[in-house]
Amino acid sequence: MDSSYDIHVFTTEIRNLNKFKRSNIHCFKRSYVEEIISKIKTKFFGKYQNLSFRQINSFSALIDENKIELIHAHFGYGALQIYPIAKKKHIPLLVHFHGVDASLMLKKKNYVEQLREMMKYAKAIAVSKHIAANLIDAGIPEDRIEVQYLGIPIELFKYVKRTSPSKLIKTHRNLQFIQVSNFVEKKGHIYSILAFQKLLNICPGAHLNLIGEGPLLHSCKKVVHKNGLSNKIKFLGVKNSEEVAEIMKKSDIFLHHSITSKKGDQEGLPTVLMEAMSTGMIIISTFHSGIPELVKNGFNGFLVREKDIEGYFFAMKEVLQLGDDRINQNARKTVVSSFRLDKNTEYLKKKYSDTITKKQF
Repeated sequence: MDSSYDIHVFTTEIRNLNKFKRSNIHCFKRSYVEEIISKIKTKFFGKYQNLSFRQINSFSALIDENKIELIHAHFGYGALQIYPIAKKKHIPLLVHFHGVDASLMLKKKNYVEQLREMMKYAKAIAVSKHIAANLIDAGIPEDRIEVQYLGIPIELFKYVKRTSPSKLIKTHRNLQFIQVSNFVEKKGHIYSILAFQKLLNICPGAHLNLIGEGPLLHSCKKVVHKNGLSNKIKFLGVKNSEEVAEIMKKSDIFLHHSITSKKGDQEGLPTVLMEAMSTGMIIISTFHSGIPELVKNGFNGFLVREKDIEGYFFAMKEVLQLGDDRINQNARKTVVSSFRLDKNTEYLKKKYSDTITKKQF
């Protein structure tokens, strides 16, 4: 963030440290018994403030030892865990809402009641206007919420001038499609796959690369194999940011068929869309959650209704007819203008400073 900030990360579990390396990480995992007690508290009593006494004492000691002046908690349910400590020590609390914590979780009465109580003390940052609206509908006062879009490092995801799809087809060159996301229901991989299958009937030279892992990876592989698409759709596994950026440079069209899951889980505003747009790739996504705040249909990308396989196919078909780079350039300009990591960082630095000095808390 800045050399003037001494940042400490508090967590109850650690994953992907090989991809996200940093110092000052303090992790206090629950023991097996503590995990059972936590699940019981949540299931039977609706308690999301469920750190164990050991974890509370450990985090409290670290806060005192490192003279923490502000706590920035990611996801509403994570904030509820640290909230009692922040309030007891009179430390300002910023809560960053990203997606599931302001969609699916809002169906839980006890969770919402605890959020309302916490937000009398804390301030919220929502990653999109849609997420903010969900929180307001749940009873969080509008004056406790600010919308701040996430950003991406545009210097990593540089603009690449591409040959238009129509010219690629005329010169018999293959079109490279790509989707980068975890294999979970709300990412809509199955709809991307089935729509792409229809596209192959009119564009047999197209290829689709799928990057990521997750619980639905196996079922998606089964569909691809069953439909005889294994030579056209490849699963590349997990890639880090640098690897994704390199693959994006060599790709033409980006798919991201976001949907609302059966249980009600939604996206916030996927940063991977910003990354793809920053490279000037053509985006085909859906009218879902905060995505229309980034992708303007027909201007810097294309959007269709959720789960509309036929509509998604027609959007792909429309993209094949593009003969210039207007959409590509507009995509890059959008990200450079409003979705840059450095702008997001400057916002947080000011927010931290104002909050610590009580100007906005």
